[in-house]
Amino acid sequence: MPRQGRDRAVRVWDEAIEGSDSIAVARVLAAVARKEKPDMLFAGVQSSDHAFASTGIATAAFLDWPHAAVLTHLEYTAGGKSAVLRRELEGGVLHEMQIECPAVLTIQLGINTPRYASLRSIKQAAAKPIEVLSLEDLDLAPGDVGERGSLSRVRRMYVPDKGRAEMIEGSVEEQAARLAHIIRELAGSAS
Repeated sequence: MPRQGRDRAVRVWDEAIEGSDSIAVARVLAAVARKEKPDMLFAGVQSSDHAFASTGIATAAFLDWPHAAVLTHLEYTAGGKSAVLRRELEGGVLHEMQIECPAVLTIQLGINTPRYASLRSIKQAAAKPIEVLSLEDLDLAPGDVGERGSLSRVRRMYVPDKGRAEMIEGSVEEQAARLAHIIRELAGSAS
């Protein structure tokens, strides 16, 4: 039976990280990976906050590791030198490839079937310590993260104006007449 759960957790925390963009976050993740030396580093395809889809790719670049994006399937044996993966491309095309390890992989939603943790597992996990690393522990300076270490700036966020839509009912002739009227109105407002 495969081993379930993990032995330890690591949390990176430093006030200077606040305001980091995806590139600054990737810099932190790469520093953790250099310290921990994993065979693989997994990231989501894109984050839920800004959805840049660049954190995994940037982490791979900082580490000089191979990267594959939008994985829907993965075959890997712990300690292996490579993994076989399937990626989802445009138009539903699937691409199967092999990648050398260590590697950074960005994972598509639905790659696995989540399992529910037992009450015993939850209690065991809660009792385990979480190692907290600072920027200093990772050989990073405050200027490497936060706004100073970020390569992008959010200029503004807003909800765009909503357009108008109208269902045109009636016979084909009535629909054509209504459409012509709408076009005349819009042409008149444009001049």
